[in-house]
Amino acid sequence: MSQDAFEYLRKLPHFALLPEEEVTSLAAAAQVRIFEEGTVLAEQGKSRVNEILIVTKGQLSLYDYRRGKEVLSGHIKYREVFGGITILMNGGISLRSVHVDRETHAYAIGDALFLDVCRRSKRFYEYFLENFSQNIFDDSLDALIETGQARRFLAQVDPFSFLPEEELEMIAPNLSMVHYPKDTVLFMQGR
Repeated sequence: MSQDAFEYLRKLPHFALLPEEEVTSLAAAAQVRIFEEGTVLAEQGKSRVNEILIVTKGQLSLYDYRRGKEVLSGHIKYREVFGGITILMNGGISLRSVHVDRETHAYAIGDALFLDVCRRSKRFYEYFLENFSQNIFDDSLDALIETGQARRFLAQVDPFSFLPEEELEMIAPNLSMVHYPKDTVLFMQGR
């Protein structure tokens, strides 16, 4: 295990929610990545994100494509994570284009381990979701995520699972996601 990675991770608010053995596991798997200035790490809607990056130095810029233009939508800086929401909410397909502003160093942790830890730690998983929900700036990002979730959901539910991918692609944008407070009764049989 990298002691440096362990010390770094356990000081971050999301990783501090985890038991020490989980942080130890993540630190042992963490690999140092160095990205040169000007590198394009991901293209919105095209690139597969297979790991989270926890930035230790440098900065990444996030761009959203709107009406054929690339619009700066945010940054990922020291002590922040790239890829978590993309892996959790969009099947690993990048939600934004990501450019390296200046040489950036990061710890990389594979998506399988990240998802496994999210499954075991509800608080860790919810931290990413809550952080994400506070940072939805436009309807297009919300729609992209909902469509990706809907397509994956439908592909696993009979009778939709029997449909070809092209038909699922046509159906998914027509669905909407509805959130209800905990303990809400949606239906009552016989009334």
